[in-house]
Amino acid sequence: RGGVFSHSFGNDTVLLALYDDNADGRADREEIAAEGLSLDNNLFFHGLVIDREGTVYIIEDASGAADLKSLGGNLGTPRIDAFPDPALNGFLRDGSNYAQADFPTAQALSGLAFGIDATLDPVNRLACTNSASLRGAGTRDGLATITGANLMRGLSGGSANDAGARGLRVTIEGRSAIVLSFSNSQINLYVPDAVSAGIRSIVVSVNNNVTAADDVRIADANPGLFTVNQTGAGEAVALLASGNRLTTSPFPQTTNGQPSVISLFGTGWRNSSSVTVRIGNQLATLQYAGAAGEFPGLDQINVTLPNNISGTVPVVVTTAGGEASRNDAVLTVK
Repeated sequence: RGGVFSHSFGNDTVLLALYDDNADGRADREEIAAEGLSLDNNLFFHGLVIDREGTVYIIEDASGAADLKSLGGNLGTPRIDAFPDPALNGFLRDGSNYAQADFPTAQALSGLAFGIDATLDPVNRLACTNSASLRGAGTRDGLATITGANLMRGLSGGSANDAGARGLRVTIEGRSAIVLSFSNSQINLYVPDAVSAGIRSIVVSVNNNVTAADDVRIADANPGLFTVNQTGAGEAVALLASGNRLTTSPFPQTTNGQPSVISLFGTGWRNSSSVTVRIGNQLATLQYAGAAGEFPGLDQINVTLPNNISGTVPVVVTTAGGEASRNDAVLTVK
């Protein structure tokens, strides 16, 4: 991508990010990367520089005594502002003052440049979804799956220790995430509870080199049930909780003369104030909904099977906010 300023006489100067989508050397598309740059009519912008972390540095030149504080100016002291781009996608976050000229009557700066980076591989794009359903957003304090191409430069592993040994680090809005397993096309992780819901940057790095980055949506709630075939569809991962038998599907309608209690496992509903579960399109009686033991991000639901349920039937979890799990996850009742 490239960048250019679109100047105006007023205070609505913007920085445009230009994209060459078809690699023909000409800009095909533009997006406003930062707006509202002008403090008043007397600032000029130049010296655009971008570092490896994606931060954009801009010189703001002043015009001396005409650059009044009452108009939002700085009385002739030029400065350099820094606008971070944590997802490396050209959309900048609010900037902060990076440097200010020492000499208060100076009106201009020039020669903004950084050292030369070593040649590094391109940064790939990525997507992030619920680890159980493989649909919708990952959730805070939940399990999420990152997908993309060449995420790990050919490396793989099945634990947080493996991730550390291979130099893998994943951050979500600057916070380190616990990596549970990883391959070249997929990374499974726990989203820290401290990451708030919204559009958040995810950066994947291997041995301190960024391999993939993007902005993704993190949700408060998005329920997903784990399934036996690990696709989000088909037989749900569940256990018969009645009588502490802990057996798998198919489940009996009753146990010891009472409706059977089933434990379901997934992620993405612990932050909801309440949940409902429908089995075979009938409302099931909820016994428990929340965290499943000590495994980070894993959720559990205990429900009593409704009467007159038999065969292979869909099971759907719905949160207080109306977010529902997939309708093609099923239970088998004999």
